[in-house]
Amino acid sequence: MVAKDEATARSRRVGALLSAGLFVLFAVIVGRAAVRDTLKTGGCGCFGARADVASAADTTAPRVIARNLFLAAFALAAAT
Repeated sequence: MVAKDEATARSRRVGALLSAGLFVLFAVIVGRAAVRDTLKTGGCGCFGARADVASAADTTAPRVIARNLFLAAFALAAAT
């Protein structure tokens, strides 16, 4: 019975750590996309953008990054 409880706790810990890692990875990917989009709208000609194209800054990315880092911290707390 104790071995089963330890195996369950271990699998939950592994799942929580995996979730935390994926949340951090997703936050990094969203951050990279936000930087790439910022460079694109800056009119540098990078990434196939014309220099005269400019749009309003998107404020969604910082919220998504903050949410994912919060969820990663929560998953790490659940792992301990």
